[in-house]
Amino acid sequence: MPVYEAHNPAGTSVWTVLHWAQMVNSKEFQKLDYGSPNANMQHYNQTTPPLINPSKVKVPVAVFRGGNDWLADEKDIDWLLPQLNVTKDVYIKRYEHLDFIWAFDAPHVIYKHILKIVFS
Repeated sequence: MPVYEAHNPAGTSVWTVLHWAQMVNSKEFQKLDYGSPNANMQHYNQTTPPLINPSKVKVPVAVFRGGNDWLADEKDIDWLLPQLNVTKDVYIKRYEHLDFIWAFDAPHVIYKHILKIVFS
């Protein structure tokens, strides 16, 4: 437990926060904007960041989501899920974002599904 607690919350990078803010402000699901047409051209061979097309993801996707998630907006999830090859969709109405790792009942509610996926 001390090792687990020492790494949680795990934090994030400045780039991840900037990318998230960029998508919120632009209302576009797109790759990171490197801040200038020249920098974007170096990374993407175009002056603006390309849009991300989730329907191009062909691998099977397992989705675990909660009804009280303060980070994953329900409208965004409703937009995303139909575009993916969802093979398992576990919805726990009472769960919020961190319950998937911290809830006392997570081993019985969530982990059993993960183990079944990994070992099947």
